[in-house]
Amino acid sequence: MVELVIDTTSGIAQVALKKEEEIYIKKTDFDNNQAENIAILLQEILLENKVSFKEVKVIYCLVGPGSFTGIRIGIAFVKGLLLNNDIKIIAVPNFCFFISNFMDQVKESKSTRILIDCGKNKSEFYSMSFSNDLLPLSDPEIITYNNAKEIDFSDSLLIGNFNKDVFSSIKLKQVIAVSYDLLAIESIFLLSKLNMSYSLEPLYIRPSYGDKLAV
Repeated sequence: MVELVIDTTSGIAQVALKKEEEIYIKKTDFDNNQAENIAILLQEILLENKVSFKEVKVIYCLVGPGSFTGIRIGIAFVKGLLLNNDIKIIAVPNFCFFISNFMDQVKESKSTRILIDCGKNKSEFYSMSFSNDLLPLSDPEIITYNNAKEIDFSDSLLIGNFNKDVFSSIKLKQVIAVSYDLLAIESIFLLSKLNMSYSLEPLYIRPSYGDKLAV
């Protein structure tokens, strides 16, 4: 079976292909031609590995939170691929991307909270909590550093792309701080073992600028 992962939610576009037990990855920095970049990456990875798109049975699509523009481009691209193709789509929140990279540590902890920094505003974080059997314990939300100081992390594993020093004054059981571009995209294939049911829609959490104007 052939499976794909498509991620356009950060400063890079990346595609992973799994063919039987072999995994192949292509990535590139984003520029003004984001939609074209992801289309080229997909075409190249299929051609280089002698795979017809008709062989693809599953596509994992990252849905955010992350780059507002990148999220929309990736989801629109994947929806376009669905036309006239019988493909299973699995929407993957970026929180689950972090989870997939540290499955063993998550399963050994009572609970895990994922914190993804909100870009330029380093005092805010996208947050979501999971149990050790990888089930969500909370809805996605935005918390501030001051909010974090009031949360009991004593039994939790903390994972995210934040500066660990930011939490130096908070009692933490275990913390894993990792840059987003160092996460292994191929780990997302491990999520096939979970019964995830997220919709193929942007996970913004924060309203877009257009939404604010409409209020």
